[in-house]
Amino acid sequence: MTNNHITISNSSVGVLNTGDLAKINAVITITEGSDAEELGHTVKDFAQAVVDSDEITKEEKHEVGELLGTLSEQIAGKRSKPVIGSVLKGIEERVKSVSVLWGFAEKIGKLLIDLGILT
Repeated sequence: MTNNHITISNSSVGVLNTGDLAKINAVITITEGSDAEELGHTVKDFAQAVVDSDEITKEEKHEVGELLGTLSEQIAGKRSKPVIGSVLKGIEERVKSVSVLWGFAEKIGKLLIDLGILT
């Protein structure tokens, strides 16, 4: 199954819920052609890496997916700095032991700072 931007195979169905996928897809679409386009693509690549990872549990994938959905909703909408900062910290906490996923979390944090969304 491909939800516009993220491919989910049969073994990964249910890892990210439909609402979170919709939020992640929205931020990817909304950021296209804007100064935040790289951020949208990084969120997409991160979500795909979470789905594909063998290094975290299904429960951890679900938690990261929920957090990515919330982060995406914030990026695409109101952009509350305290909420974005807290959500990013939650993501980092859950992926810190997986170098590939940690790299995505760090890149998202850097892009949020570069865009002035976080300080």
